[in-house]
Amino acid sequence: MSKKSAALEAKFEIAVKTLLKAPNLTVQEAMLVAKFSTKDIENKSMQKIIARRIPGGKRAMAALLPPALLPPSIVIDVPRCHSPQISNLTTLSGATEISGHIQPPKRKQQKMTTRALQQKRVEDLKQKRHKVDVHKEAVRLYMHEMEKPEGARMSSRQVQDHIQKKYRGVGPSFSTINRYAKEGLVNVSPKKMGKSGNLSEGTYKLLCEALSSLIPINGMNARSGDNSRKKLTTVLVKTMDMETSEAGKLLDRLLRDTAQDIHAEKLNCAEDRRVRWTTYQNLKLWFDSWEKFLVEFGFATYDTDGELVIDAELMHRILNMGETCISLDGSNGNRGGRPTVTYYDIRFPQLGRATSKSALTTTMISGSNSAGEPIPPHFQFQTAAQTDEAKAVRVETIRYTLDVQATFGHEEVQSFPISIGLNSKGGWTTTNFLSTSKSQS
Repeated sequence: MSKKSAALEAKFEIAVKTLLKAPNLTVQEAMLVAKFSTKDIENKSMQKIIARRIPGGKRAMAALLPPALLPPSIVIDVPRCHSPQISNLTTLSGATEISGHIQPPKRKQQKMTTRALQQKRVEDLKQKRHKVDVHKEAVRLYMHEMEKPEGARMSSRQVQDHIQKKYRGVGPSFSTINRYAKEGLVNVSPKKMGKSGNLSEGTYKLLCEALSSLIPINGMNARSGDNSRKKLTTVLVKTMDMETSEAGKLLDRLLRDTAQDIHAEKLNCAEDRRVRWTTYQNLKLWFDSWEKFLVEFGFATYDTDGELVIDAELMHRILNMGETCISLDGSNGNRGGRPTVTYYDIRFPQLGRATSKSALTTTMISGSNSAGEPIPPHFQFQTAAQTDEAKAVRVETIRYTLDVQATFGHEEVQSFPISIGLNSKGGWTTTNFLSTSKSQS
């Protein structure tokens, strides 16, 4: 830093200290104390530099600090020294101390997730409805007291004190109670503040009812994917003939006022055929058939109490296999990204979104037997090759894989390697199942 710049910086420091000590001075008077030249004092840019260095600006400092005892016309001589007389101290909590006054720490703005925001809406709606009930009770009580003879009834102030004592500080003021009673607004919710919107009260109530019905209907029909914010906004755009930005604001209001039973969660995806099959009748039929199969083929017997018992050695021969897609980015389909957050009604089961069987992800098949031994995983990759000679897999795919130690139907523990297959869709077929089972046996 040059000598000229250092001297100018020292003048800035003296001007700032002067304003902190005597906030009723103007910036130009503080610059005069710091011995700026007449040209510099009239320079608007230099005045702004000094004003920006005062925490909260000069007006904020004038509100926090006591006014100076000296009149503005008296020039204060502030000595130049490296150790400032007025220091800014920061406490452990983040609060800043300026000349004996403590400023609270600045609150950091944090963006809430969709799930957390919807949960906040749920809690806010509970508090709002509680205040509405208290408001109605206060007006009803005051109207009831007005029917009593004078001298034996409570005033509006006494009604206010009674209600707020009963509900621990929650309740309308006596002036509000008086106003609603004079207007005859008994059992009426508090009026909303602000100007009237473009939608009538009846139209808005119909939209709330429609949203409260649409979300559970989509969920029960395995179309929870249509309950995402993006698709609900699109529905409002087409229904109300409005811009996307306005539809987003309207959706926020609808979600706020219907948040009692509407929650938000990441969507669980499932195949369409699985979603439609998982009914109580089908599940009960499957387990009953499984029980008969075990007894018929000698895997299990009934004990004296009629309970099904499976022999410990035969547990190694009962396998449970399943398939899943492998995705490194959290997606389960043809595009990347995180799972979509959707809205659902907590009073109904969340079935998830029906998805297609085809995808560009890799399929992995694995499982275990009833004894807890793992089944060697099988990886099914997608390929465009039409012949077996053209199909190829990189060696790095299996270089670091480990074998699986298990017994299954053998007399001793055996070592089983993983297996790899390729087809046009990267899916699991009956042919793959039979060939893989034979290779692992």
